[in-house]
Amino acid sequence: VVDHSKISDDLFKLVFGEVVPVCAVVGGVIAQEVIKGVSEKEVPINNVFLFDPITYAGKEETVG
Repeated sequence: VVDHSKISDDLFKLVFGEVVPVCAVVGGVIAQEVIKGVSEKEVPINNVFLFDPITYAGKEETVG
């Protein structure tokens, strides 16, 4: 049971409706990083890749 006063239906539509495009983008980034790591030609992303499904923007973050 969900309290609709705290979470709107639009949020559920965004979260559950955008899973496939998000998986495609994140999967592509992961594949690119695996190729970088195996080929040792470029430096892979440091630690974390964050993806915002609302703006479809990705960001690399160094943790530590």
